[in-house]
Amino acid sequence: MTKNYHVGVADISFYLTDEDGNIKEDKNGNEIEYRLKDGIRFKPLEYITEDLTSDMLEPTKKAIDKLKKIKEILKLNIKQWDETQHDPVEEFKLLVEIIEEK
Repeated sequence: MTKNYHVGVADISFYLTDEDGNIKEDKNGNEIEYRLKDGIRFKPLEYITEDLTSDMLEPTKKAIDKLKKIKEILKLNIKQWDETQHDPVEEFKLLVEIIEEK
């Protein structure tokens, strides 16, 4: 039995522009990216995925890169786990860090 999935928004960011269309920058010339503050519910964003279907999407490069890193660590550990060289707790911490990278 196949599951039906609905499209949701994982993250969304915003930028500010002046009247000439220039993006607001910090003192170093980097564009400033904004996001909604925690706890803010902006109703129009809830409809952004209304007509999106999963066949219109592909995994982000960032997600693919994270999975590749995790896969490399797991493959290496499968081939040559040595208790004197590997601390399991540290290995799992590293995997969690990779997953939590933004």
